[in-house]
Parts: sequence; C-alpha cells; structure tokens
Amino acid sequence: MPVRQFPLLAGRVAALAFGPDGTWLASGATGVSNLDFGRGNVLSTDYGDWVRLWQVATGKEIRTLKIHGTSLTLAHSGKLLAAGAHVPDVQHDDEGTHIDGHSQVSLADPTTGQPLRPIKWHGQAVALSPDGKFLATSSGTNRHLEGQLGPNGANARKLDFRTRVWDTATGKELMRLPDEHWASVLAFAPDGKRVALGRYDGAVLLWDLEKERQAPTVDPSDVVKRPPPADQLLRGLYDDFQELLRRTKDPVPLRQAERILNRSSGWYAYDAFELLRRHRSPAGVALLLRYLVLHAEQKAENFESRFYLDTLTVLTGQELPFRSGDVRSAVAELVRIWWAKHKGADVTDAGRMTAAELEIVTGRLLGLTMDRQRDGSLLDDVATRLRGALRAPHPDYRTWWEEDLHPTLGPLLLRSAGYKEAPGPAADGRVSIAYSAVPLLAALHRRGAAPPLAKVLRDERQSSAVRFICLLALYGAGERLDTKTLLGLLAREERLAAHLGMVLALRYALPGAAGEAGKRLVALLDDANAHVRGAALRALHGPRPPQALPKLRALLETGRRGVAREVFALIGAIGTPEAKALLTQQLQAVLDGDAHADNLLPALGAFEQATGQQFLRSGAGSADHYRDAARRALEWWRKQNPA
Repeated sequence: MPVRQFPLLAGRVAALAFGPDGTWLASGATGVSNLDFGRGNVLSTDYGDWVRLWQVATGKEIRTLKIHGTSLTLAHSGKLLAAGAHVPDVQHDDEGTHIDGHSQVSLADPTTGQPLRPIKWHGQAVALSPDGKFLATSSGTNRHLEGQLGPNGANARKLDFRTRVWDTATGKELMRLPDEHWASVLAFAPDGKRVALGRYDGAVLLWDLEKERQAPTVDPSDVVKRPPPADQLLRGLYDDFQELLRRTKDPVPLRQAERILNRSSGWYAYDAFELLRRHRSPAGVALLLRYLVLHAEQKAENFESRFYLDTLTVLTGQELPFRSGDVRSAVAELVRIWWAKHKGADVTDAGRMTAAELEIVTGRLLGLTMDRQRDGSLLDDVATRLRGALRAPHPDYRTWWEEDLHPTLGPLLLRSAGYKEAPGPAADGRVSIAYSAVPLLAALHRRGAAPPLAKVLRDERQSSAVRFICLLALYGAGERLDTKTLLGLLAREERLAAHLGMVLALRYALPGAAGEAGKRLVALLDDANAHVRGAALRALHGPRPPQALPKLRALLETGRRGVAREVFALIGAIGTPEAKALLTQQLQAVLDGDAHADNLLPALGAFEQATGQQFLRSGAGSADHYRDAARRALEWWRKQNPA
C-alpha cells in the first residue's frame, strides 16, 4: 500500500526528485496548452508544465516554480534545481500567428522559488554536478509528449543539441562535446569530474571532463576539409577564400560563417548569410560560391539555392548564369567570366559597382522586401503590402539589413517608385505603388543617405505614386505623417488600388491631424465601392472618432455579415460610453433573436475590449457558453449603469 498519494497532476508525470533531506519532492509533468489564435480558433499542444514542490509528510503543494520541466536534477545542497522541457513558442503580430516551439533548460532556487536563468535551443536533458557548480545539457527526449509544437520556424535554425557543460554561477559555456554524441539522458559521477551520456543508439559513453578540458575532442562537423587538387573549381575558391581572409581586417565573422556553412545548409544556415551580408567582404563571395556547389551536390537537407543566390546578388550585383539547373557549371562560368578577373578588387563595395550591377542589386532588394501577394481580395492585398512597408523587420525573419543599403541605391529606389527628373502629365496612369521601396528608403533617410524625399513629396509635377511612397518612407523613418498632403493625394487619386492604399494610410494620422482624417474616413463609409468602405473601416481604427458610431450602427442594421466582425472590432476600439451601450444593444438583439447569431462572438469580444472585462473563457466554447457569457456581460453592464 502506498503511504501517500499526491494530488493528480494535469498531465503525465515525467520526472521526480527528492530534496536532500527527504522532506520535499519536486515533480515535473506534461501539460496541455490551448493556444488561442483569435476567438474560436484554438490549437492544443503538449508541453512541459511548471515544476511543483510537494511536502512529503502531508502531500500538500509547497510552491510552484515558474520553470518548465519534464526532466529534473538537484544539487546535493537542495538550493539549485535544473529542469528541461519542450515549450511552445507562439508569436502574434500584425501578419498573424507564428506557431513554433523549442527546448529549454532552466535553473531555479527551490527554497525561494526564484528562477535564475534559462538556456534555450540546447536540448532538455539535464544533470547537475553534486556541488551544483556545473550543469550538463543535451538533446533529451520527447517520449512523454504527444502533440508538441515545432520547432519549425526561427527556433529550428537555432537548435544545437550537442552535449554542453555550463558554469551555473555565470551561465557561461565551458565545454562542448562532439556532434555525434547527442544524449537522451545524462548523469554526473559523485566526484563531479565525469559525466555519462545515454544515447539514442543504445550506447552509454563516459567522458572525463578534466581530460576533455585539457585536450578537447575535435568535432568532425567543425573540420573544414580542403577540396582535393583534382576539383579545380572548389580548390580554387577555397584558396581564394584563405588568401582574401588574410587581407581582411576582421576575419572572425567570416570564419564563423564558414563554420555554420560547414555544418548546415539553406534555412538552417541563415545566420551565415546574415554574417556575409553584414560584413561585406570579397572573401565571403568565394566562401559563398564554394558552399553553393557543395550543398547542391550533396543534396543537403533543406538546401534552397535562393538563400545563396540572393546573398551573391546583393553583395556583388552578379547573377548566376544557370543552365539546366547545373549549379557547378553555373558557378564555374561565373568564376571564368567574372570572379577570376575581379577577385582582387573590392567587388562588394556598391560605390564601385557599375550602373548595371547597381540596377541588379536594387531589383533584388526590392524583391526581397516585397510582401508576396496572398490569396484574397484586392483590399486584403493592398493592406498586406502597406503593412509590410511600414512594419519593422522581424529579427528572426529578416530579408535585408542596413549594411545592404549604399547611398548610391537611393536614386534607383526612388526611380523604381516612379520618380522622373522631368515628369510628363500622363505619369500617374502608368505608375503603380512601389511599397517595397518604402522600408529601404526609410532606412536610408534615417542615416541621412536618402535622396531629398521631402522635396519630392512637395513636387506636384511628380506622380501621386512616387509622392505617396516618399510620404510613407518619411513616416517609416520616424517623422509625422503628412496628413494634409495625403488627403490631397487621396482626393485626386482615381486608380482603385492606389486609392485604397491612401485610405488605409490615414490610419496612421497622429492625434493633431486625426480629426480631419476621421471626418474623411467616416464620409467614405458611404462610398459606392465595397473595397473603399472596407478600407475606411480598417483605417478608422487609428483615429477612432465617436462620430462614426451612427454609421457603424447602420452598417450592422443592413445585415452585411461580411463587415460585421470589422464593425464590432471598431466599436470596441472606440470604447466610449455610447459605444459600450451600442454593443449591449447588439448583444440583447442576438439573445432576443432579432440579430444574426454569428454576431454574438464578435460583439462579446468588442464589449470585452471596450470595458476591460472578461466574460469569455479562453478557447472555443459551445453556443450555450457564448449566450451565457452575453447574459453575464449584460448583467454586469446594468449593475454599472442602473436606471
């Protein structure tokens, strides 16, 4: 018979560890996280739940440590606990929801519950030396998880499960064991001088840490092999890299890029491409061409030539002369007609490039910054492009860097947007809105290296397209949105796609000019074109004028289900007492059967936003749950506003 049964945990118990005096017990278990991607859209995933401490004598919970754990280890003092787990990583931004996941190891003091530091991306197997000075980590196992997330996004390329030993006091990595020795489980010897690794292939290995410190084992994946003399192409590029590296002032980033490319390819080598782009060097070109051939011929996992080709073009203004997809032949041809003649020059200096090369660089950068057209309406497409033009680059998904932008590119970017030295009267009809130029021009303007954008904006001879791009670039660079000029451009713009972009841009009007922007947007709610009405609805989230409420009420009364969700969201954002009252009327109408049932959930969400209260549980619910939540919301409102 068991002498004690502890309360049931939410998931599968995966790890247990007694405190040194036996009076308390630490537990690690799985949990199920319901990830809410918007009302009614929920994904359930297993993950490592919080570590919990229990009093052995009573079975009562002492405290919850806010660290995830499905593997646990304790120092002999009981004052340091390490836990490893797989955790979901879901990020929300204006593009939507990014689903990801990663492994994480955390340290905490069990006596206080205070988390100390996390270690991400290096596995979830953990072991502490008895004195607590050293922590070993490795891959671990997800055998106790069923439906875990990722890693399948930015976290995937950061993973490195090689066994490591860390200094627990500083968090500094002290030792890294070779790549092939991934461990599903780890254990320190009582003297703390040896660590045992249990591997997926059934092997158990014992490492002497002092011997390893004195004479580290070379990781085969870190050894860069010189190509054989018979391979003249790769041998020549290897020798070029070494020679040019000797001339480089800072060779460290290039060596780092070489190590990454030697271990990884394609998306997983993203950090190498970033290093090459940000530390522009001719040596990087030789390195890039060599690994492009190697990875293509090895059919390396996740190999995608676009990462290599984009980097080559942005660095040099050169494009690979592909013939029938034969990468080696294409690289050999480029080496023959260009690299062999120019490798002694600074081919990555945009200030020395030819006009044709600069055009190629500009075109590639514009292509990289362009938001790919999505399936959807014209309005959705324009909104996506405008949002991408003004959004700061995601740190984990960058397609361009400041170092890519040389002042010589500014005039070419402006020309791509429709700028002309001597514009003709018919310019407007032929020029589309080059949203992809906006972030690049904005970055140059912040550095004082852009063409005179304000002067072009004021030049009424230029097309409305290029003036609009200058206006957006100035705003993207941190200046106030020129609402007066934008309203003038909007009044004259007849092309629907450009018109929609200008309407949507009014969302960013600052408070001083929001009154005029709001009036114009409210008037556009009566426009004959559904796309224009939809753009005005979206843009009104910026100024949020209360005078829009009568027209928003009218839109709801028309019964247009396609706009109801957007209308409710806007009413919730306006948030005035009149807006809240309107939402309660809509909730009551649904409950009484006088409005469509589909309106219930967006109306509830808007009411929660306007009031700061919560009536809905996270995740999906039944129709009865939503109706009960609406009744609670109405009851709360009546108490706040007695007749």
